[in-house]
Amino acid sequence: MPVFKDLASAIKSYNSETPEEEFAAFVDRILLVPEKRDLLVRLLPEQHPLYKNRGTNQVIRMRGYILAAFEQVGLPKDALVYVLQELESSRKAYSVAAAAKALRGMENPSIQVVPFLLKAIRNIWGMDDGISFASYKPKGALKDYTTALNEIFTTFQWLGAYAKVAIAQLEQLRDGKLNHINSDIKLQLEKAIYCIKEDNRNVMDSCCDYSFLSNSTNCLNTHTSEIDVSELTLEDQNGQKLAFNKFFHRAPTIVAFFYTRCDNPNKCSLTITRLVQLQEALA
Repeated sequence: MPVFKDLASAIKSYNSETPEEEFAAFVDRILLVPEKRDLLVRLLPEQHPLYKNRGTNQVIRMRGYILAAFEQVGLPKDALVYVLQELESSRKAYSVAAAAKALRGMENPSIQVVPFLLKAIRNIWGMDDGISFASYKPKGALKDYTTALNEIFTTFQWLGAYAKVAIAQLEQLRDGKLNHINSDIKLQLEKAIYCIKEDNRNVMDSCCDYSFLSNSTNCLNTHTSEIDVSELTLEDQNGQKLAFNKFFHRAPTIVAFFYTRCDNPNKCSLTITRLVQLQEALA
């Protein structure tokens, strides 16, 4: 493992040429100095140079490895938005499992994360897989493996009384057809229901209040401030540049950014579907 004398300086040089092994060694080093956990948050934005030109699976593995580390070092508030985004929209077992683990690094449980965990169950159902966070890119057959559903139900156990609002849905899930999931996951689900019911703590926070999020997570709010986009310059698929105020001035206009190769039905493809629905509604 490389020795990092200055951890903050180390990540400043990270880019598309940084070997995955060096990145993983850095994350492992933070596990030994949890007071430096905020440095990991700097590596979470998908726009970071570290992820440029890397494959989708590489990026999922790298960011997931960071998220999973927060279970041990503690979850900074600035990282919470990334965790909730993965639970809300990801359909990759590695990402969902890592996010569920990260929540257990919160300073205190919160009822407000429950809707995201329930959404994650729906997202990953039928798409779960065996994974391991024991090391980065473990070789050979997985011995001490987990799954996304296993990590979600383990987090419900950790939440206890803070997840009482989820009891009805978890019991409905338990009483449904679970033939296609293994006995270990069924056991974790049963244990989650038991832990929630037997926890007598008095929970006061509201499931509809996102005030526990830091200022950096404002992207989760439904209200956004208005900005003047008339001076923006855009570039189309042919490389032609155009001024927003000169091209879009005769009808209601929305500009959406998406990846044409995105395979997540909860992200880019859903964005385009909603644009079409909006266009039809306007017509």
